[in-house]
Amino acid sequence: MGNTGNYGNNTGSVDIELDFEIDPNRGQDELRSFGYYFNAKGECRNTESNERVGRFASQQKYEEFGAALERYIFFLLRDQYKMSEKFINSTDHDNDDDDQDQSNEADDVAMKQAKQTQKTKKTRPSRSQISEDKIAKSRIYLSPQYGDKQTLLLLIPGSGAVRAGQWARSICINDGLAAGTMYPFIAEAYKRDWGVVLFDPNGRTDSGRVFSDDHVMYVYNRWIEAPYLSQADCKIENVLIVCHSAGGMATTRLLNDKTKHLLPRIRGVAGTDTFFGRAQTKQVQRVYERHIVNYVTSREELGTVLSNTVPKRLSAGHSAHEYTSASAFAQIFSYFDAMLNVHRQQSVKSKDAAMSKADEAVENDKNEKESKQQECEDEQKEQEKEIVKATETESADKPKEAQAVQADAAEENENEKAEEATVESTQMKSSESMDVDNQ
Repeated sequence: MGNTGNYGNNTGSVDIELDFEIDPNRGQDELRSFGYYFNAKGECRNTESNERVGRFASQQKYEEFGAALERYIFFLLRDQYKMSEKFINSTDHDNDDDDQDQSNEADDVAMKQAKQTQKTKKTRPSRSQISEDKIAKSRIYLSPQYGDKQTLLLLIPGSGAVRAGQWARSICINDGLAAGTMYPFIAEAYKRDWGVVLFDPNGRTDSGRVFSDDHVMYVYNRWIEAPYLSQADCKIENVLIVCHSAGGMATTRLLNDKTKHLLPRIRGVAGTDTFFGRAQTKQVQRVYERHIVNYVTSREELGTVLSNTVPKRLSAGHSAHEYTSASAFAQIFSYFDAMLNVHRQQSVKSKDAAMSKADEAVENDKNEKESKQQECEDEQKEQEKEIVKATETESADKPKEAQAVQADAAEENENEKAEEATVESTQMKSSESMDVDNQ
């Protein structure tokens, strides 16, 4: 017999809902061919009895239904959330021309950067350089204008039978799409005007192998860093990540390898019952300490601190591994909001401090200019005083000089009179002498 849908007490154990009502008659023809459909709440029901999913006739039938479910989930990502679908290493031509042109542009940017790096640096190959044989067939989803948003949310599922947009296929079938898919995460991100990128790390190569970490690195390089984060005019200031289960290791590699453009923008990473690898640098270690939490399985109340290890471990509020993403959903967004708020406050303080320093520099410059101006004015006043003093001295000396000139003139006049008197007396005596002689 195939997989049973009986999840016991876990079914309906998480308080989470879709942000829209599903049309039971739209896009579900393939699902109905198996005898099942999804109702308005996103619960999988039997087309005849309206009961929840029971046992499938065989494991093969369960897998076939699971593949049909994947296609339906992809349909809703495009139809309900208007996300662009990008195929990797696939001959599928569902991409429209505009999307393909954007992909080619991203490839061109990435290629130019790679060539420039080879010219300017001679270092050992980076782990971010993905070999072609490790790029698996997969599809990813991008929200509208995701590169124009201030905040970008990356959603990375774990390993196994899950594709882009899913946390757990079994929960989608046995419980509901709200708990098993990433739909609520996308909806909350849209409410905050965040961009969203959905990864698909479980695709297989032609050899049948899965290279999850390489997929995450490849998608990041091609659709995030090359066209946006590495550009001078990039609008994305904040990056947030939710990673489930094995997705934590892919996140570890991303953080360790992408320290230039990604790490400075990381505001929060929320793992859901995941495991992170070792931080390779002090810079990454600081991110581990300050920006990463891991919501793990626990019967403790949601958010209870279980250990202050690095990264910190908190209770996901659920004991089942596959339910941790849905269970921690509300608190994850509260955590992200808080981390963004802290960053904004720090930015404001930094700007205020910078402005204070700038204002202080302006004030100091103003004071220095005023001081120099005052010195110039004081010096000018001193010069003016010297000129006035010199002028007054000169004015005081002029009357004395005039009196001396007048005295000399008077004396000279007296001398002239005396000489005239002498000459006149001599003439008189001479005349008298002549008169005597004539007698």
